Amino acid sequence: MARCHDEKRENYYLYGGRGIKVCERWNKFSLFLDDMGMRPVGTVLDRRDNLIGYCKENCWWASYKASTENRKNTVWIKYKGREMRVSDFADFAGIPSMRVYSRMASGWTAEEIFETKRKMNGFYRDGTPLNPRHPQYG
Repeated sequence: MARCHDEKRENYYLYGGRGIKVCERWNKFSLFLDDMGMRPVGTVLDRRDNLIGYCKENCWWASYKASTENRKNTVWIKYKGREMRVSDFADFAGIPSMRVYSRMASGWTAEEIFETKRKMNGFYRDGTPLNPRHPQYG
């Protein structure tokens, strides 16, 4: 409620300041509770679509991880026709998320990132350069 109504709130500009509203029904806590139920342990209230406000149809109890990944600045990567969050792709590929972000920033494709899992001083074990754009590839 404060995010959407209290202009003095530090992050108001991200919510109420950009038009995000709470449905009128939820002005009564008992009605919010009827719609959403008690908060399960380890969850937070999250919106499915961050362009729409808070209402029963758009909200759910999400794990902290799911909630942090459902932000407007979440980075997605497409690999073999499937789009996924970078953190999920990193888990799938077995490499740290920061390595995925770094390689994306260097212009690597998802396929190159996935296939190049381990870094050994910039080279594969056989001595070929880790970066497929290295001059050695000509």
